[in-house]
This record gives sequence, structure tokens and C-alpha cells, in this order.
Amino acid sequence: MCWENSPFRGLSNRTIAGLFLYENLMIAGMAFVFGLLAGILLSRLVKAAVLRMFGMTFTLGFSVSFQTAGVTLLYFAGMYLFALHKNKRRLRKISCMICCITIGRTKAGFVP
Repeated sequence: MCWENSPFRGLSNRTIAGLFLYENLMIAGMAFVFGLLAGILLSRLVKAAVLRMFGMTFTLGFSVSFQTAGVTLLYFAGMYLFALHKNKRRLRKISCMICCITIGRTKAGFVP
């Protein structure tokens, strides 16, 4: 690749990709956990509101369907992988554009 001879060397692409993946996994994990908790809370509130409209009593309880959580995790993982693939393509295009700009400046004598 053209970065080997460039004076603008920094972190390797592999290191940047690793950092990018780690950061995205942390954000995705937190988003999944908080989203699942918010979904459980909101479903309880909606259930309480509907039961109250019909004059029925509601007892607040906590239960989690692991099957539903698993399906949610599969959908979330699918969307996450799609976004990673899209970002990977975008980063390749940006890297190629930067490489072309760097080569053009070097040939024109703008970069020492």
C-alpha cells in the first residue's frame, strides 16, 4: 500500500481496525443491555395503562422471556454486522482517497 513510504505514517490499519471493532462492540453491548431494560420497563408501563383503562388491577412484577431476548439479540447482531460491513467499505474508500491525495502531493512536490 502507499502508506509505507508516506511521511504521514501512524497507527497501522490493523491496529485502527481493532480499536474500531472494540469500541463498536462496547457501544453495541451497552446499547443492547440498556435497550432491553428500557423495553421491559416500557412494556410494563403500557400493560399497566391498558389494564387501568379497562378497570383491572395490575401487579408490578419482573420477568424476562429468554426466547424473546434471544430473538432480539439475533436481530441486533444482524443490524450490527450490516453496519460494520457498511463502515468497512466506507473506510476503504476514504483510505484510498487519502492515499491518492498523498501520492498526488508527493509527485507535485508539496510533501517533503
